Amino acid sequence: FTLLDLIAAFEPGGYAAAIEVVRAASGGRSLAMIPEEWAPLSAVQRAPGWEPWPIALPPHFEPLRGHHPYTARRGFDLDNLLRLGTGICTWGRYQDRLVFPVRRYDGSWIYYQSRATWEKSEHVPTGPKDKYRKNLNPPNDDPMRFASAGDVLLGLEHVQLGGYTRGALVEGPTDWLQSGPDAVALFGKVISDRQVELLVRAGVREVDVCLDPDAWAPPTTRTPDGREMPMDRPPPARVVCDRLAPHVAVRVVRYENDLDPGACGVADNRARRAYAESWGTGSRLMRIL
Repeated sequence: FTLLDLIAAFEPGGYAAAIEVVRAASGGRSLAMIPEEWAPLSAVQRAPGWEPWPIALPPHFEPLRGHHPYTARRGFDLDNLLRLGTGICTWGRYQDRLVFPVRRYDGSWIYYQSRATWEKSEHVPTGPKDKYRKNLNPPNDDPMRFASAGDVLLGLEHVQLGGYTRGALVEGPTDWLQSGPDAVALFGKVISDRQVELLVRAGVREVDVCLDPDAWAPPTTRTPDGREMPMDRPPPARVVCDRLAPHVAVRVVRYENDLDPGACGVADNRARRAYAESWGTGSRLMRIL
């Protein structure tokens, strides 16, 4: 009996709906169920040299020409918004959501993530099943051809175009907006082998890991009686650093508990990166951890 079985028992759509719930919660990754919640799995066995096929733009997508009221209120960097090609959908599944595209070398879209322009406290349900979803990813019914979140890095094309050998690694699109153009976003707190490979192939030799404060907290699980218990797992950020370390020089930027890259300005994030700690056996940061 797994977590997927439990979700399927409560979802009207059964296992098909449960898989979508897990996919949405994990940023598109396939996750092992109990007890390996933090282990990313490959959904399919792809051939060597596999690259994702292009996808269509989301329906009713319109690129931003300037600030949207939401982006202005959040103080997102306008240059990076336009550089990324951020847009908004005016109708359909992604209506009133910002859309952050992931492109390959020829400009074709291979993935995107959308973000609500309203907060959970502002959500007005239109029905009993209308729950607030901050992020929505594109559907993927053919992972042999199309990418999921763990197959791509947001902003990688700008790292390649700029010839950056040192870049920042952040969690999501809003973090990227306040960190780019020499940054990439993971769409989460887990890094896949493919994402490491993409960084190395792009010529990146040094990475400043700028993950949110909760990524440095030990994972927890909730017991049947509602108690939160620590798991015998390292913090997700530490796993990311350890997976990167054999391939690139890793530095770490730590943020206070009430801050993350998306809440800071571009200049502030750059200033923090200037004092990043080396990730290595002899570093002060490792001794603290």
